[in-house]
Amino acid sequence: MSGGPLPRGMEYELAEMRFHWGRENGRGSEHTVNSKAFSYGAWARTPRAEADNRQPGGCTVQDPMLRDYWTYEGSLTTPPCSENVTWILMRYPLMVSYQQMEEFRRLKTHNRGEQPRPGDDGTMADNFRPTQPLNGRVVRASFQY
Repeated sequence: MSGGPLPRGMEYELAEMRFHWGRENGRGSEHTVNSKAFSYGAWARTPRAEADNRQPGGCTVQDPMLRDYWTYEGSLTTPPCSENVTWILMRYPLMVSYQQMEEFRRLKTHNRGEQPRPGDDGTMADNFRPTQPLNGRVVRASFQY
Protein backbone atom coordinates (compact mmCIF):
# COMPACT_ATOMS: atom_id res chain seq x y z
CA MET A 1 0.00 0.00 0.00
CA SER A 2 1.09 3.54 -0.62
CA GLY A 3 -0.39 6.99 -0.99
CA GLY A 4 -3.38 8.50 0.77
CA PRO A 5 -2.48 9.44 4.34
CA LEU A 6 0.64 7.26 4.38
CA PRO A 7 4.08 8.95 4.27
CA ARG A 8 5.08 9.99 0.74
CA GLY A 9 7.55 7.63 -0.92
CA MET A 10 6.87 4.78 1.52
CA GLU A 11 5.28 1.45 0.59
CA TYR A 12 3.68 -0.90 3.10
CA GLU A 13 2.81 -4.57 2.84
CA LEU A 14 -0.19 -6.02 4.66
CA ALA A 15 1.25 -8.32 7.31
CA GLU A 16 -1.83 -9.11 9.36
CA MET A 17 -5.57 -8.73 9.28
CA ARG A 18 -7.89 -8.96 12.28
CA PHE A 19 -11.64 -9.10 12.43
CA HIS A 20 -13.77 -7.95 15.33
CA TRP A 21 -17.48 -8.60 15.72
CA GLY A 22 -20.29 -8.44 18.22
CA ARG A 23 -22.57 -11.12 19.54
CA GLU A 24 -25.48 -9.15 18.07
CA ASN A 25 -25.86 -6.76 15.14
CA GLY A 26 -25.06 -3.10 15.71
CA ARG A 27 -21.85 -3.59 17.66
CA GLY A 28 -18.43 -5.05 17.05
CA SER A 29 -16.43 -2.39 15.29
CA GLU A 30 -13.78 -0.55 17.25
CA HIS A 31 -14.62 2.76 15.56
CA THR A 32 -17.86 4.67 15.25
CA VAL A 33 -19.07 7.13 12.63
CA ASN A 34 -21.42 9.78 13.99
CA SER A 35 -21.72 7.60 17.12
CA LYS A 36 -22.89 4.60 15.07
CA ALA A 37 -21.14 1.25 15.61
CA PHE A 38 -21.18 -1.55 13.07
CA SER A 39 -21.48 -5.30 13.53
CA TYR A 40 -17.92 -5.98 12.53
CA GLY A 41 -14.62 -4.23 11.94
CA ALA A 42 -12.41 -5.28 8.97
CA TRP A 43 -8.93 -3.75 8.67
CA ALA A 44 -8.60 -4.10 4.92
CA ARG A 45 -10.45 -4.97 1.75
CA THR A 46 -8.79 -7.01 -0.98
CA PRO A 47 -8.65 -5.08 -4.28
CA ARG A 48 -10.31 -6.62 -7.29
CA ALA A 49 -7.83 -8.31 -9.63
CA GLU A 50 -9.35 -7.26 -12.96
CA ALA A 51 -6.90 -6.08 -15.59
CA ASP A 52 -8.17 -2.48 -15.55
CA ASN A 53 -7.26 -2.24 -11.85
CA ARG A 54 -3.64 -3.30 -12.38
CA GLN A 55 -1.00 -0.66 -12.98
CA PRO A 56 2.72 -1.16 -13.66
CA GLY A 57 4.62 -1.46 -10.40
CA GLY A 58 1.65 -2.35 -8.22
CA CYS A 59 -2.08 -2.46 -7.87
CA THR A 60 -4.31 0.59 -7.90
CA VAL A 61 -7.90 0.27 -6.78
CA GLN A 62 -10.25 2.13 -9.09
CA ASP A 63 -13.42 1.41 -7.12
CA PRO A 64 -14.91 4.81 -6.14
CA MET A 65 -16.33 3.25 -2.95
CA LEU A 66 -12.74 2.82 -1.72
CA ARG A 67 -11.57 6.38 -2.37
CA ASP A 68 -13.34 8.01 0.57
CA TYR A 69 -11.90 7.46 4.03
CA TRP A 70 -11.21 9.00 7.42
CA THR A 71 -7.74 8.78 8.90
CA TYR A 72 -5.97 9.54 12.15
CA GLU A 73 -2.86 8.55 14.07
CA GLY A 74 -3.63 6.12 16.89
CA SER A 75 -2.71 2.85 18.52
CA LEU A 76 -3.21 -0.86 18.11
CA THR A 77 -6.39 -2.07 19.78
CA THR A 78 -4.76 -5.25 21.07
CA PRO A 79 -1.72 -5.55 23.35
CA PRO A 80 0.79 -3.97 23.35
CA CYS A 81 -1.47 -1.10 22.10
CA SER A 82 1.53 0.60 20.45
CA GLU A 83 0.97 4.24 19.43
CA ASN A 84 2.30 3.83 15.88
CA VAL A 85 -0.77 3.16 13.75
CA THR A 86 -2.19 5.20 10.89
CA TRP A 87 -5.86 4.25 10.92
CA ILE A 88 -7.64 4.34 7.56
CA LEU A 89 -11.40 3.91 7.95
CA MET A 90 -13.37 3.45 4.76
CA ARG A 91 -16.43 5.71 4.40
CA TYR A 92 -18.48 2.83 3.03
CA PRO A 93 -18.27 -0.33 5.16
CA LEU A 94 -17.37 -3.73 3.81
CA MET A 95 -20.67 -5.56 3.56
CA VAL A 96 -21.10 -9.16 4.62
CA SER A 97 -24.28 -11.18 4.51
CA TYR A 98 -26.25 -12.23 7.57
CA GLN A 99 -25.17 -15.83 6.89
CA GLN A 100 -21.48 -14.84 6.76
CA MET A 101 -21.83 -12.92 10.03
CA GLU A 102 -23.45 -15.93 11.67
CA GLU A 103 -20.50 -18.11 10.55
CA PHE A 104 -18.15 -15.76 12.39
CA ARG A 105 -20.39 -15.97 15.45
CA ARG A 106 -20.23 -19.79 15.39
CA LEU A 107 -16.45 -19.78 15.86
CA LYS A 108 -15.26 -21.20 19.18
CA THR A 109 -12.50 -20.12 21.55
CA HIS A 110 -11.38 -23.67 22.28
CA ASN A 111 -10.30 -26.72 20.29
CA ARG A 112 -12.74 -29.46 19.33
CA GLY A 113 -13.05 -31.98 22.15
CA GLU A 114 -11.92 -29.48 24.79
CA GLN A 115 -14.16 -27.63 27.23
CA PRO A 116 -14.33 -23.83 27.35
CA ARG A 117 -12.94 -22.03 30.38
CA PRO A 118 -15.26 -21.83 33.41
CA GLY A 119 -17.74 -18.98 33.01
CA ASP A 120 -17.18 -18.87 29.23
CA ASP A 121 -19.73 -20.29 26.79
CA GLY A 122 -16.92 -20.93 24.29
CA THR A 123 -18.32 -18.63 21.61
CA MET A 124 -15.90 -16.22 19.97
CA ALA A 125 -17.80 -12.94 19.92
CA ASP A 126 -17.66 -9.45 21.35
CA ASN A 127 -13.93 -9.58 20.55
CA PHE A 128 -13.52 -5.83 20.21
CA ARG A 129 -12.16 -3.02 22.34
CA PRO A 130 -14.71 -0.37 23.31
CA THR A 131 -14.47 2.95 21.50
CA GLN A 132 -11.78 5.14 23.08
CA PRO A 133 -11.72 8.94 23.45
CA LEU A 134 -9.88 10.86 20.72
CA ASN A 135 -7.55 12.47 23.30
CA GLY A 136 -6.84 15.44 21.03
CA ARG A 137 -6.23 13.36 17.89
CA VAL A 138 -7.33 14.99 14.65
CA VAL A 139 -9.50 12.92 12.31
CA ARG A 140 -9.12 13.93 8.67
CA ALA A 141 -11.37 13.01 5.72
CA SER A 142 -10.37 12.43 2.11
CA PHE A 143 -13.75 13.78 0.98
CA GLN A 144 -16.04 16.75 1.61
CA TYR A 145 -19.10 16.24 3.81
